[in-house]
Amino acid sequence: MSRNARPYPWYALTSNAYFWTPVFVLYFLEHMSLADVLRLEAIDYIAVVVLEVPSGYFSDRIGRQPTLLIHPGVQ
Repeated sequence: MSRNARPYPWYALTSNAYFWTPVFVLYFLEHMSLADVLRLEAIDYIAVVVLEVPSGYFSDRIGRQPTLLIHPGVQ
């Protein structure tokens, strides 16, 4: 157990960090205008909310495992 607990602070720091955001913006700025990049980010954040909020609610109501089992990609 202590072997897993020792690196946990590093895991918590990196799993919740958004280091990819500046790279995302800089990469797409090479290919499109700033307004288009911001539109693309807005679509990304809206999609996250639209897809994750209902699945989170469903998980809270009937459980995480049934939520994962009804995923359309799972056969």
